[in-house]
Amino acid sequence: DYSAANHRQIGNGPMLVLSDKSLIAPPKLTAWIETVAAEIGVPLQADMFSNGGTDGGAVHLTGTGVPTVVMGPATRHGHCAASIADCRDILQMQQLLSALIQRLTRETVVQLTDFR
Repeated sequence: DYSAANHRQIGNGPMLVLSDKSLIAPPKLTAWIETVAAEIGVPLQADMFSNGGTDGGAVHLTGTGVPTVVMGPATRHGHCAASIADCRDILQMQQLLSALIQRLTRETVVQLTDFR
């Protein structure tokens, strides 16, 4: 269970945004990301943005639809000229993205885009 409260904490690993006002992340995709993160030892912070959307909202509507999830390091003052982040979160985000790309196969894409 996830409430709409802000659970993002700098230094606790990358964020995995489950929903915002423009997007609900597909459960298959979030489960795959959580599995890969656990395999490589990267902690994730599951969160929901209650006030506003992200670019993922437009991306998931492209063409016939694109499975989309929003991820990134937790920050403070994210819409200011100078944001604050923990370098460890950024490095863990890089590790996770690298692992996801390395594990992305044709079969994975077929599984993640099968909405039956």
